[in-house]
Amino acid sequence: MKHHFAALGAMFLFACSGGTDTDKTTDDPDPTGDTGNTQVCQNTIQSAFPADGETEAYYRTNVRFVLLTSDAGATISVADADGNPVSGSSSVDETIVEWVADGDLTPSTSYVATLSYECGDESVTWSTNEIGGKVTVDVTDKVYDLDLASGEFVEPPTVGDLLGAVIKSKDIQILVSPTAVNTEVTFLGALGNGDGTQDICSESFSLAGASYDNPDFELTAKVLPLEIADVQVEIGDLLLSGTFAPDGTSIQGTTLFGTVDTRPLVPVLAEGGKDDAVCLLAKGFGAPCVACPSDGQPFCLSLGVENITALEISPSDPLEERTPEIIAKDKACAP
Repeated sequence: MKHHFAALGAMFLFACSGGTDTDKTTDDPDPTGDTGNTQVCQNTIQSAFPADGETEAYYRTNVRFVLLTSDAGATISVADADGNPVSGSSSVDETIVEWVADGDLTPSTSYVATLSYECGDESVTWSTNEIGGKVTVDVTDKVYDLDLASGEFVEPPTVGDLLGAVIKSKDIQILVSPTAVNTEVTFLGALGNGDGTQDICSESFSLAGASYDNPDFELTAKVLPLEIADVQVEIGDLLLSGTFAPDGTSIQGTTLFGTVDTRPLVPVLAEGGKDDAVCLLAKGFGAPCVACPSDGQPFCLSLGVENITALEISPSDPLEERTPEIIAKDKACAP
């Protein structure tokens, strides 16, 4: 089974559109008093995160509303079910309005998030799940499906939703397994066959040195190389973090941030093009390339995914280390 990680770049070949809310109206009497005019507020809420009615929000989640057009004066406030305000800060970046709590939210608790913007106030109600309690089991050698498509793509900001849709449409499965857990966590990663089993004909990768404060981990890595379908893709300046469920059956609130070198994607997306071919495509969607951490050349795209869910695959065999030498000697991987 082939895994086209390079197909992530195909998002730049498509267009996306659509809003979720209808226009809101406000009464604006004519200043002369002769007539009453009704003006339509042209801005609308495209999406809210967490969504209204969500019951599995992460206790370290950020609150985010995406508007149709930018509103510099928009703010978000959050309160618990009793109306007590939660301390946090609100910011606006183009059409994205975001609220970040000053501390952790409380697990298994209901909250109301209110957006105040040029069309009025809109509220959504959601609750956190039980994640945040201490892990009570040994998670060593458990295998988790790091489902990128389950997360919220916040980078590149203008095409994040489309990127998520592309990943969902492709057979891409990334498996991770803690191989050592103490004050640090070491993960072994591998590609999956789509059914939770390891693709033994693809290289595995190690993610070592993640700090661990039960139940939370955070990992930084200079470069994470992945070779998928003979395409070498590097994620530079990797930041990976998440929280183990108390019973070890999942990793919640996982975030993955880094940069993706687009140059290996040129033969896939722009055959015969120069090194900047994919960046030119991305720029047309408002997602400019940045300097690559490997050599400083401006051919990398920022990648950011939040609130990824990684469910335990059970039963599952432990992941195997697969190097190029091991794969070359394995008759099952013969061309």
